[in-house]
Amino acid sequence: MINLNTIKTYMYCPLNLYYQENIQKNEENKKYKFNREIKELRIDIKDIIQKNLKRINKSMSIETIEKELNKNIKYYVITRLNEIFKYEHYDNADFEKYKIDLLEETRFNNKLLSIKAKRFMILTNKDGHSINKIIYPTSMYNYFLRDSQLDINGIIDKIEIIKGKYFPIIYKFNIPPTQGV
Repeated sequence: MINLNTIKTYMYCPLNLYYQENIQKNEENKKYKFNREIKELRIDIKDIIQKNLKRINKSMSIETIEKELNKNIKYYVITRLNEIFKYEHYDNADFEKYKIDLLEETRFNNKLLSIKAKRFMILTNKDGHSINKIIYPTSMYNYFLRDSQLDINGIIDKIEIIKGKYFPIIYKFNIPPTQGV
């Protein structure tokens, strides 16, 4: 996609444009890929917790609920981080930092979730499978979307999540400039 900034950069210095488009983008792509992998790992952790939440029942104590919510997470985090760090040139300190951060964050969130879940089960007299829909609603609201490859830019007012797939329901496009490009 050619934009005014690209033309301006080319007019100023074609070599600078080459650097921006090729060399600098490769460095940014590595960072973007790494951050995307970590984001996907966090989403996967949330999915595991959501599946684990379905297995709890109202007779469990908060500690038991917390243990149930933490099942399979440590193994999955370590396995995925090994896959992510396998191809990148990172040292062991980065791996350990991300592992500890993700596990601690997950443990903290599961402590809070176990208290919430127990409270919901007491109030509603339902098990984990039923309160799962209360804690994790099946839609998202007001999500900003920008994709330069598809040339899409706007706000999705509502996204329905059905079987792990995201379907935009209401979408608002940005208003085009009145003066033109």
